[in-house]
Amino acid sequence: MHNILCISLCQILYLNTPAYAVVNIAIGLTKNQNKGKFLKNLVNAILRRISLEKELLIKEYNNPVLILPKWIKKRWLLQYGEVLLKQICSAQIIEPPLDLTVKENPIEWAKKLNGTVTKSGSVRLQNFSYIPDIEGYDTGDWWVQDAAATIPVKILGDIKNKNIIDMCSAPGGKTAGLINNGAIVTALDINKDRIKILDENLKRLKFTATIICNDGLTFKPKNLADVILLDPPCTSTGVIRRHPDILHRVNIKNLEYCMNVQKNLLKSSIKMLKDGGIIIYCTCSLETEEGEEQIDKFISKNKNVRRRKIDPMHLDGFNTSLTPKGDIRILPNMLENGGNDGFFISMIEKIDA
Repeated sequence: MHNILCISLCQILYLNTPAYAVVNIAIGLTKNQNKGKFLKNLVNAILRRISLEKELLIKEYNNPVLILPKWIKKRWLLQYGEVLLKQICSAQIIEPPLDLTVKENPIEWAKKLNGTVTKSGSVRLQNFSYIPDIEGYDTGDWWVQDAAATIPVKILGDIKNKNIIDMCSAPGGKTAGLINNGAIVTALDINKDRIKILDENLKRLKFTATIICNDGLTFKPKNLADVILLDPPCTSTGVIRRHPDILHRVNIKNLEYCMNVQKNLLKSSIKMLKDGGIIIYCTCSLETEEGEEQIDKFISKNKNVRRRKIDPMHLDGFNTSLTPKGDIRILPNMLENGGNDGFFISMIEKIDA
């Protein structure tokens, strides 16, 4: 009954389905319930009342912060304040556009696909069809990747012929970005199914990488890397607009689990890295425990690493995301016309202890 009423509410308030049609369908569904015959009049009364008070209800509940579970709302209010909280939630409830990273000539591709070019250089489509039907898909000219997700690769600058290990690499958006910029990439992931997807994506793009299905906690490369790109498992609270189920399935226990995995993968990354090498640590999370606090703890407990301040010259479109410590905190409301994924990014250098 709860589900029937929720669906009916959504139809009346947000889908503009005629009230009489909603009521008829809801009553029909109610009759099919075990005790529905006793509740059909109640359902009828509730839905007709809602249809009469539609405008008042929409106005009263037109607050994007209401989407948040209490535990997230409390945390974000403390971390970001009331004004930013509302801006973040407003960005999270809009239907996201499709962002493409093109191999070259984004302006030309934007014209072809009737899109626009974001300040960060992605081609953004507001109206799009089935993705494999979009021009350039079969020829491997682009891959789907949120504009914010391109930044971890961009901040590396010139990486031509650099030996880079992309840990937790599937489905391969950042791997593709590294290869497109000339790096020699080892793509590592523990999940066999996701590795298959990564392999298929790289083949479509005509890119080559050394693909390894292995655990990043135990993997030992033949040669130490110049760069480690670490995008570990996280609560993903920065990508709610693309995955609204996060609001219902993520809880504080998930956060604690992810924090532990991130900590251990950071430790493991150092062992794979040359002295003077760089770790790019990034998460699509808005939780400071998975970002700023995780890096602060890692640096304080490891004498052979230090934070390197990120050069703002690579942050087109996200210039205000640079933190006082030199990390990047991208909030979901930073790009116009569709927002962006939320990200935390930090650059860590391995030094001689």
